[in-house]
Amino acid sequence: FQWAMSFIISLSSLPIAIFICEKNGLPLKYLALAKSIAYYAIPIAVLSFVTFLINIEKKYYSTFWSMQRGKDLTIANFREANDDEKKAHYSLKGRSKHHWKSIEEE
Repeated sequence: FQWAMSFIISLSSLPIAIFICEKNGLPLKYLALAKSIAYYAIPIAVLSFVTFLINIEKKYYSTFWSMQRGKDLTIANFREANDDEKKAHYSLKGRSKHHWKSIEEE
């Protein structure tokens, strides 16, 4: 998701760059190349992004728009866990020491 969104944002600046280069007299062969990239790459990138969003399960949409950090999610899951097995999963399995320090006393 991140790469597709970054790609779209990067490509959206291409038409602006083309406009500026046309005003400053860039050689036509470079402008033709930039225009062909803009005409083909931007629609493909947008189509790929939309296809990705259509194909994922709806329950995962919130993960793309959430501003919650991974550390905060780990801590919240640890505190909401009902048994020691789940708490151990959220505190020990592949977590960094920074995650552990926040919940160490609990």
